[in-house]
Amino acid sequence: MDISFFPTELLHDVIALTLGRYLGDILIAPVSTRSWDAIGTLLHVDYHFRSCTLRVLDALWDGTFTDRKSGHPRNYTHKIEYLRCLAELAQIDPSGVLPPARHVLSMRVNTMPYERIGRYFVVHQARVNIGLASDRREERLELLRQFGMSDLTESFSALPRGLRDRMFSEFADYVVDNLLVRVRAIAFRALVNDAAVFVAHSRLFEVCSQARVPYAHHSRRTPCTGCLQFQREILP
Repeated sequence: MDISFFPTELLHDVIALTLGRYLGDILIAPVSTRSWDAIGTLLHVDYHFRSCTLRVLDALWDGTFTDRKSGHPRNYTHKIEYLRCLAELAQIDPSGVLPPARHVLSMRVNTMPYERIGRYFVVHQARVNIGLASDRREERLELLRQFGMSDLTESFSALPRGLRDRMFSEFADYVVDNLLVRVRAIAFRALVNDAAVFVAHSRLFEVCSQARVPYAHHSRRTPCTGCLQFQREILP
């Protein structure tokens, strides 16, 4: 079938959806993207697919995907592989994405929009994974202090408006449904733990039924059976 008969708008939609899924999976499910290269595949279908693909990618790469003199695509694989490796690291060893191991957020002024989104995303993903795995209250509170998604939101808004919703709507849904929801879960855990500690320690001021003095005073001297039971059941 000669695809030159298809409307250009239809080709743009097909290419945008394919590239959007592929570029989103590089960040969300990086291992699944190692078996194929969607960009290379689309560039080698035929002339019409190639020209449409180059226009879409040139917009995402802020006009730097193709060489202006030759019109050929520049080497894009090293940037894709870099983001893929960061995304994998954020899942298996999240501390390896953050300083001092790496300074992922140190970017140039002309860093392309997709790369900016990828770097911000993997940092947020790593922080969330660290917070979920940690039982230390200090680490969870530090995560909440650092977790501001304005950088990721601004980078997402900087994408070309015509491609943003068509290509990265599923990625945006993942950010909302996973990263934001998980941060709220971490915050809830921190609040619940703080409440439990507060309740436990507030009971120190209850009066021991045997000694007739607050646990906080009596248990420090010669604790009775009631104080010992209190320490075993209530205090951490």
